Amino acid sequence: MDKDTQSPQDDLQVQETLFPRLFLRHQKNIYAYILSLIRNTNDADDIMQDVLTVMWRRFGEFEQGTNFQAWGIRIARNLVKEYMRKQTGSPVTFSPEVLAAIEKRGAQRKTMLSNKLEILAGCVQKLSQSERHLLELRYNESMKIKDIAVEVSRPLSGLYKAMGRIHDRLLQCLERSERSRRASL
Repeated sequence: MDKDTQSPQDDLQVQETLFPRLFLRHQKNIYAYILSLIRNTNDADDIMQDVLTVMWRRFGEFEQGTNFQAWGIRIARNLVKEYMRKQTGSPVTFSPEVLAAIEKRGAQRKTMLSNKLEILAGCVQKLSQSERHLLELRYNESMKIKDIAVEVSRPLSGLYKAMGRIHDRLLQCLERSERSRRASL
């Protein structure tokens, strides 16, 4: 069935399945953009909720196959401007150069973070299976150290020391890998 013959119900089904997937994939970057302009996390959270609302309402205007994140950032930019205008009582305008510089810096940070996460993933793979299991419980399962100690039947003080050693090994691996990467450039 082509787009011209789709029913409103079909459009709603596409919106209900596609929008959440796209939004979840890009929300961190959109939120990071907002935070780069608004330092108050409570206000940034409110703006992010407004961005989500506007994006959901206007999703029918989004052209599939184009850059969803860029679309969301454009909406966020307008809502940030509106927020700043309300805060100061006067219109706030960013020059295109300032917005471009902010977006370029954000892209650089995203690339840097992606590189660090890639290195960290490699470092985690170098750990033993039991060490990776402890990290999984702590960070993926969000368990407290005392609960992990009970789960793995280890003394609490020993587990704190083990986690400290794991963190130290990961930090050393990250630093070594970053030095190697810089040396190879």
